[in-house]
Amino acid sequence: MTHSQADQRLSPALFSYLQAHHPIVVVTVGADGGPATDMVSWVLAVDDHTVRLVVGSQRPAVTNIRANGMAALQVLGRGLAYEIKGAARIIKERCESFRFPQMMIEMRVESVRENMYPANFITGDVPVGWPESTDTHHNAWNAAIAEEMRRERSATCSLG
Repeated sequence: MTHSQADQRLSPALFSYLQAHHPIVVVTVGADGGPATDMVSWVLAVDDHTVRLVVGSQRPAVTNIRANGMAALQVLGRGLAYEIKGAARIIKERCESFRFPQMMIEMRVESVRENMYPANFITGDVPVGWPESTDTHHNAWNAAIAEEMRRERSATCSLG
């Protein structure tokens, strides 16, 4: 795929990257018609045309997806620079694996576009960390949420 072309599904490399804990920028459209961004790290590609996100219920992405069902993801990682656009919906009002209010969103991939300048590339992943004192909690939460995203059946949830 060249810089200007778009595909309708995730490449194997992008799918693989979205199996691990990486920060992703979620872009939605606000009530004023302008863009709104949220940084999330609980992202999972379920298959080559479906991506799930877990987002705090108070985040603009939740309000905006409820209102218009549109989202885009900006993925930046070692050798990857992609924009993923699609229709999004809330499939779970509250995730059980986290004690704070988190919602699960499912996005149907409609467009995948490489968006790095030709002959340039990203040399590493965006690092994510937390205080060492909370390492045990964060690792447990990350594993629990990843498992919940894998097992969720979107047919059982409504748009909210």
